Amino acid sequence: MKKLVFALLAVVLFAACKKDPVYVSQHPFSEKQQKAVETFVGDWAQDSSLFVLHPDTLLFGRSSDTNVVVLEYSYMDGWVEKFQYQGEVVLREYKYGTDAGYRDIPCWWYVDYSADRIELWRKEDSVRYWRRELKISSSTHFACRSVGSDGSWSQFSKI
Repeated sequence: MKKLVFALLAVVLFAACKKDPVYVSQHPFSEKQQKAVETFVGDWAQDSSLFVLHPDTLLFGRSSDTNVVVLEYSYMDGWVEKFQYQGEVVLREYKYGTDAGYRDIPCWWYVDYSADRIELWRKEDSVRYWRRELKISSSTHFACRSVGSDGSWSQFSKI
């Protein structure tokens, strides 16, 4: 335990010199988070319909063994938690407009303690990009919708 505390302290002190985000693995998964981690493996596609002409795809990559905490340096507060994540994902989404087409957005993903919300944080700038209510119905199906929305649920299936 002393070695772990010393190692974490060394990482934080080293990072304090750089002022870049620090990644610290610490919080174990809840039972529901563990199920989500086991479920979110491989590629998932949004079910297409009349209303979804260009479905999004989630390409889940490597997962962590624990919740990884990302710390960010603040002049006033020192090192503070910015967000947590459980793994990597690439969101392939369609962009409309003059430069229409699919684009890949590498992200970190996080499912909350009760596994009823999912967030995607862009890797390039550690900004939350996507936040959705979540319903995992099986190891091959889940649904999500914008947080606070009364709108319809987008269905995703494992491909």
